[in-house]
Amino acid sequence: MFGDSTFNKQSSYILTGSVINATTKNPIPGAHLHIDGLLRGSTDENGKFFVMVKRGESRIVFRHISMQPRQYKILLFELGVLSVEMAEKVFQLDEIVISSDMIDKNVQETIGGTETMSASVIKSLPALIGEPDVIKSLQMLPGVSSVGEGSSGVNVRGGRTDQNLMLMNDAIVLSTNHAMGFLSPFNSDALENFVLYKGNVPSYYGGRSASTLNIQMRQGDFDSWNFQLSAGSSVSKILVEGPILKDKLSILVGGRISNTNWLLRKVDDENVRSSKVYFYDTYSRISAKLNSKNFLDLHFMTTGDSFRFSDQFGYSWSTLLTSATMKNLITGNFSITTLFAYGQLSNSYYDISTQESPEISNSIGYKQLKTSFLFTHNENSLTAGAEVVQYNSSPETIGPYQSTSTIVERQIYKDKGRELAFFVSDDWAPISWLSFSAGLRYSFYDQLGPDSVFTYAQSQPRTISHMEDTLLYGKGPIQHYYGLEPRLSIRVNINRSQSIKMGYSKMFQYLHTLSNTTAPTPIDLWQVSTTHIAPQQSENFSLGYFKNLKKDLWSLSIEGFYRISTDQIEYKDFADLTMNAHLETELLQGKGKAYGMEFQIKKNRGRLTGWLAYTYSRSFSKIDGEFKEERINQGEWFPSNHDKPHVASLVLNRKLYPRSSFNLNVAYSTGRPLSIIDSYYDVNGAVIPNYSSRNEYRIPNYFRIDVSFEIGSVLKKVDDTLTLGIYNLLGRHNAYSVYFQRYADRTKLVPYQLSILASALPSVTYSIRFNGKKDEKKDQ
Repeated sequence: MFGDSTFNKQSSYILTGSVINATTKNPIPGAHLHIDGLLRGSTDENGKFFVMVKRGESRIVFRHISMQPRQYKILLFELGVLSVEMAEKVFQLDEIVISSDMIDKNVQETIGGTETMSASVIKSLPALIGEPDVIKSLQMLPGVSSVGEGSSGVNVRGGRTDQNLMLMNDAIVLSTNHAMGFLSPFNSDALENFVLYKGNVPSYYGGRSASTLNIQMRQGDFDSWNFQLSAGSSVSKILVEGPILKDKLSILVGGRISNTNWLLRKVDDENVRSSKVYFYDTYSRISAKLNSKNFLDLHFMTTGDSFRFSDQFGYSWSTLLTSATMKNLITGNFSITTLFAYGQLSNSYYDISTQESPEISNSIGYKQLKTSFLFTHNENSLTAGAEVVQYNSSPETIGPYQSTSTIVERQIYKDKGRELAFFVSDDWAPISWLSFSAGLRYSFYDQLGPDSVFTYAQSQPRTISHMEDTLLYGKGPIQHYYGLEPRLSIRVNINRSQSIKMGYSKMFQYLHTLSNTTAPTPIDLWQVSTTHIAPQQSENFSLGYFKNLKKDLWSLSIEGFYRISTDQIEYKDFADLTMNAHLETELLQGKGKAYGMEFQIKKNRGRLTGWLAYTYSRSFSKIDGEFKEERINQGEWFPSNHDKPHVASLVLNRKLYPRSSFNLNVAYSTGRPLSIIDSYYDVNGAVIPNYSSRNEYRIPNYFRIDVSFEIGSVLKKVDDTLTLGIYNLLGRHNAYSVYFQRYADRTKLVPYQLSILASALPSVTYSIRFNGKKDEKKDQ
């Protein structure tokens, strides 16, 4: 019994505590909490749980696949703390669970189009260069794709890569471009899980118009010191975690470094053999339990990358992200979470093939402050708060890369902006078969000075030749935008194992990336909204059917979606975005639409687990300006650069006892669109190429098979694993792009296919772990 029923009259209270192994005293992650017959949550990686329980009497059952169930009958009249010990089962199990989420989550959660994946599942997937990765794992899910290897970011339900809000522990991540797009900067050993909202986004997230991905990094161990070391054919990494003050203050520190240049030296092409690539990343987290009601987390991540192609050109870029999160439990049903974050993205490009040998660099930073309040009452869970983000761009600079360079240094000052939003969201389940998640977000945006704004002649296309004047502004707002963003999700249960979900959300986007290349590159520009660049807007609709089969052994989902966008950014032909003080003369804004259907069937338990996913998706743009120069494709709809109608994936994990597994990925997609030279004109003996309509043709379809084999306990009495993998098993020359160039003395340009990976890529990784508790027992 917790509290006295004569004093407290609240409808529900917070119950916290921990679950440990009764024999070893180790924490038990992934233990499920069933309250009055309903699955209400699970323990985290440290065996901790945090759940809202109704006032009065409740029956709580703790379950875990390798433990005997533990049942409690509690009387709760105030904040409660419960310590649970579970005994091990005495027989060998024949199954694993592919996800730590509750198995019926796809049916019972209110918001449709939500994808979650734990670190254990991500690590089970065959990976490029032998390193598990969040972004590559995303691409195996329905509704998610990319334009190909070597490109950063993902396209979700037909959206552009910059239309995805990327978060790490709720702090904004400006770039996931790491290792030339082959990896993201999130160390899988420090990862806990991720949640992806594909269109139906809760109101406490905002700032992008397609989706939200929140990546959660785990806390360090509060009880004992642990050490992990991995040495691979391409990546090596280390991680240390443990208590600074036992059960009060913990730390986790991890880092990765590349050793991939030996792979380049195996390529036949001399230019590739003389190229170099290097990357590293670090992640640190300090977690403090100030008392039973107040918790503080500090996060720090850095990344650095460089790539040099022979003696011709190269890139370098780096990111910095630091944040502090404070959680306060005010009462049993009221809590406050406050986040402060700072981030910085810097990148540069240099060309050493010419005498000028220029280097172009730019950077953008932000400061983020977010406060949210959580209040529960009866069947309602109310979240409200505010968020402010200020973006500060450093000048874009061109200067000499080396001492022999002849170029003169100059700068282009970039724009600044501030985004402010207030939000409220209510999750309400009036009856067992019906639930709502409704929210409102009201966002405000200001372009900030000091800055100069060009003006252009009215009734004329926006070009440099029609520029009339320059307006100078001091500090303070220059241009103001604002908008109301309603969000609504509804879940209707047909029965316990089936549900239908509907969703709608409207979102504003005030920050954009500018790149007239096929895929995101390290030198893409982040651009805030300005007087001439309006914020993007989208309205997202979805309808889905979700079902579990054979007592949750199988999960099935079918979901349709439709998105309409306004002020979506496109580019004029041969747009010049580098060192351009008047970018608005190279940009066009118009409409966008995307629609499609997602299908997934997933096996949750047994020695063989995995899923099959298929997505039919179309994405189009329409740029129909007032003037001919401001139209694309004669003002008609045309496919977006990332339009891929058919995308399918198969993921299988076969458990081999005692601690081994075989993993298989199969990926297929329609080739992305492109514009090509489809005819030539002879003008007085000169051969003039004629380009097709925008994105009228497609590159060949994409197909890839990956396999990996994980062997546990390679050395006796040592906690280690050996992972052998092959990425692109069939060695297919999947096309990344098609380009044209002159061949010998031919007058016509010849098409060439560019493949980033044109062979099978093997990898070997050996990992070893030292657990402090196990070492203590050995010493005894």
